[in-house]
Order: sequence, then C-alpha cells, then structure tokens
Amino acid sequence: MRKSDSVIKETEYCHFEFSDNVLYVGLKEEADFTLEVSQAEVAISEQLVGDNLYTVIIDLTKNSAIPHDVRKWMANYKRPNLVASALLIDANLAAKIIVNFYLKFDKPVVPNKIFNDKDEAIAWLNMMLNGKVKSR
Repeated sequence: MRKSDSVIKETEYCHFEFSDNVLYVGLKEEADFTLEVSQAEVAISEQLVGDNLYTVIIDLTKNSAIPHDVRKWMANYKRPNLVASALLIDANLAAKIIVNFYLKFDKPVVPNKIFNDKDEAIAWLNMMLNGKVKSR
C-alpha cells in the first residue's frame, strides 16, 4: 500500500479506515459487541491491514459499552504487526472508568493510551510506529 492510499470498510458495528499505517475503527452507536461480533470485526480489520506494520485508533466516543469478556479477549489477543492502540474517548465519566479499568486490570498485550483528541492520538501512534520501524 502506498503512503497516500486509503481503504474504507463499513459494517453494521464499525467504520474502518486504513491509511498511512493507521487503522481507524469507529464503533457505532448502539452496536451490540458480543465476543463473536468482536472477533469478526477484528478479522475484518486484519484483512484491511494485511501484512503492514500498523497502529490503531479505536474511537469509543459513540459507544463504550464493551462487555467484560470482549475487553478481556481484546487485551490478550496478539494481532500480527500491531504496534500500539490509541483509545479515543469523550468527556463521558463512564467511558473513562471503563477504559481505565481495561488498561489497569485487563493489561493489553500491546501499548495502549487514552486520548480525547484524534490528532494527539495520531501523533503518539506515529511515534510508536517510527520507534518500531527503527528497531526492526
């Protein structure tokens, strides 16, 4: 994939966009994220990124209601070529509590960080990606 190419995919549950080695995953409002749905959505994201080294922004601003079994699976699932994840949330206190709980107790296998601003998230992800590329 060339640096400027962008791949977009829409499902019932998520909006995906892959560009410049950043996968944006926007969770749709009111989507019911069962473990089976989440595993299918991750499979779609892996098809979009292919063999590319990548980072991901998971936009939780419209839906942060992710069940515990899904969060636990996501934290422990090692995706090929994934360098880091940025979790984009709004000022919603419930979302902050859920995401902080995820980071502290589920302990994701790749670096994760919470952001309120998409541009800051992208800057951090690019820094993480550049560090991984240099260490290869």
